[in-house]
Amino acid sequence: MSKKEVFHYKGRESLDAVFNYLSSLNKGLKTREFSLGKNDKTINFALPDDVELHIDATQQASGGSLSIEITWRKVKATKASKLATKKIVKSTKALEKALEKEQKKQLKAQQSVAETVQKNNSKDTKKDTKKEKKTIDATGKTQQQADKESKSKTKLTNKVLKSEIKKAQSGEKAKKAGAKIRPAPRAKAAPEKKATAKKSLAQKQRIAPKTAP
Repeated sequence: MSKKEVFHYKGRESLDAVFNYLSSLNKGLKTREFSLGKNDKTINFALPDDVELHIDATQQASGGSLSIEITWRKVKATKASKLATKKIVKSTKALEKALEKEQKKQLKAQQSVAETVQKNNSKDTKKDTKKEKKTIDATGKTQQQADKESKSKTKLTNKVLKSEIKKAQSGEKAKKAGAKIRPAPRAKAAPEKKATAKKSLAQKQRIAPKTAP
């Protein structure tokens, strides 16, 4: 500030209004910065860490008064800015470290959850695969048994058919053989042959000498 700036206020206010006014000043003292002004004129104050405090109070039969005065010396801008910068850097680094730690914790938690889910999924997949293999093996065995039974039935049926065919063939051969073995019926002698035989017999009887009785 190149020139002196002054803010002055005096007025009759309720105690609640005074309380609110001092409360706003209290917030400015806590942040080390506050402003006072009236109409278009405003004065900005920046306070150092160390200040001087003066309190004057009087009590009389007719009334009393309370005066609070805070004074300080201006700190060079370079030192103040350096201090502020250092504080900001420290707070920023601390915040960054805290954020990094929190992010690492979250990443670890997410990784652990993902690994747990993956393990559970792999276990379930293995169980399902084993069940499917068992089902496939059981189905294959059942099919193999059915195929064996079908083959055995087919073989038995073929054997029965072959035996029936052999029986039928043997019966036909026997019939044919019996037909060949039967003697042919004798043909009747012709009447001429019978007559010739009779004549020759009569001639023989005539030729033969008669013997005396």
